[in-house]
Amino acid sequence: MMVATKTENMSEFTIGMVGPASPREFAEFLDVSPQDLPAGMGGSPVNLLTKELLKRNWNIKLFTLDAQIEKEQVYRGRNLTVCIGPYRPRARHRALDLFSAERAYLQSAILRERPDVLHAQWTYEFALASQATGVPTLVTAHDAPINVLRYNPTIYRLLRAVMAWKSIRHTRRLVVVSPHVEAHLRRYHFLKGAAVVVPNGLPDTLFSQRSKANSDGTRIHFATVLNGWGNYKNGQAAIEAFAQTRKSIANAKLLMFGAGHGPGEIAEQWARQKGLQEGIEFIGMLPHEKLLSRLADSVDVLVHPALEEAQPMSIIEAMSMSIPVIGGMYSGGVPWTLDNGEAGILVDVRLPAEIAKAMVSLAGNRGLLSEWGARGRKLAESRYHIGAVADAYESLYRQTRGGA
Repeated sequence: MMVATKTENMSEFTIGMVGPASPREFAEFLDVSPQDLPAGMGGSPVNLLTKELLKRNWNIKLFTLDAQIEKEQVYRGRNLTVCIGPYRPRARHRALDLFSAERAYLQSAILRERPDVLHAQWTYEFALASQATGVPTLVTAHDAPINVLRYNPTIYRLLRAVMAWKSIRHTRRLVVVSPHVEAHLRRYHFLKGAAVVVPNGLPDTLFSQRSKANSDGTRIHFATVLNGWGNYKNGQAAIEAFAQTRKSIANAKLLMFGAGHGPGEIAEQWARQKGLQEGIEFIGMLPHEKLLSRLADSVDVLVHPALEEAQPMSIIEAMSMSIPVIGGMYSGGVPWTLDNGEAGILVDVRLPAEIAKAMVSLAGNRGLLSEWGARGRKLAESRYHIGAVADAYESLYRQTRGGA
């Protein structure tokens, strides 16, 4: 356990942020080197919101988990405490007892640190542990559990859906990241009371990374950002659509980012089996900052073929950089994220020919590329800026603490 000198609270009360996070993102607030911190679980929405609140001088206690550690690690800075507990590496072991060890750790750490308000991210172990403490809790729902189960019909996902049902039914104050998530939760009787829509947010630094790619009229680079292969991620449709696109745009290129999309991984194996690998660079996983830099430097159009999304970070990240987006008109929260087609092109992503048609239309018209890029950026600035997101949450934290 690492402990630094604790200072007085810098805000009116202390917020406990409970969710998947990357402790290394907070090195500057803890006065340690990033390599001295555990990697954590990613959690871009949690990282971005927490950093914005810290910059506003809120006192934050962050509770997260990490599969690479065996004992709790605690780091304390001026107005940030990070508590990291072990996360059993085998999904089956976690799920069969509904993440009891992870929930027990989170609950004990929260009761020891005694924040005034809890913000639980995702409606699973983090929400259940927070609710068990008795501390006033706000929960954010980031996905549609039954749709996730439908595309991944496993015992693990079934048990996760049960956890979501339990947490949401006991939530007095629920936030959803899109109207799609709220409608889903009501349709399947998870949610009976009120919910507030607050989307994921993006920092100022991302809006400064305007795409450099679409100023070059000599070639066209498409990209996908998909963390996983098969099921609802639908990367196969993007590959098939790109092969059709190359028949019209011979110098087109497709960059594929994310888990399963690296050299020799399952996406490339599938493409080679089908003879569709030409013109595709299989890049795979990159650190988040490197991914964003690569998108800004090299990508003209983001193709998002997923069949189900709550409110995808990759889409709003592209929009903030003026990169036009092609997304699914029936893909959960994607239409709302793209303002129902006003800020991005919506197609039936189940049909590769429809994706290809949109890709060719953009590749052949630089004016259209710029127009769609500007539309997306305008919406991102007004709806997805982290400042507006943090403003909404600050109000909700005060209401939650006051019991309103």
